[in-house]
Amino acid sequence: MNIVNRHAHGFFPALEEVFRHLCARVEKAMRNRARRYRDIQALRDLHELNDAQLRDIGLIRGDLYQVSRLPVKENATAELGRLSRRTKHFNV
Repeated sequence: MNIVNRHAHGFFPALEEVFRHLCARVEKAMRNRARRYRDIQALRDLHELNDAQLRDIGLIRGDLYQVSRLPVKENATAELGRLSRRTKHFNV
């Protein structure tokens, strides 16, 4: 039995729904924040690579700067993957 059911006992179904919605939004915000933190860490690691190493994975330094300026809601890791696949396609 979860905490909402134990305390509400079904007396406040609308309040229970609001509480669940609020919890879901908080959970989503925390997941997004954790994802953004991982993206920032990955970008820092990539910035430490030299240009030859970046070229090996299909990126150029400009890609890193481009992705670092994306809005917070954008997934920087996914964008880097897209850029890497585009570059590898042209280099084949």
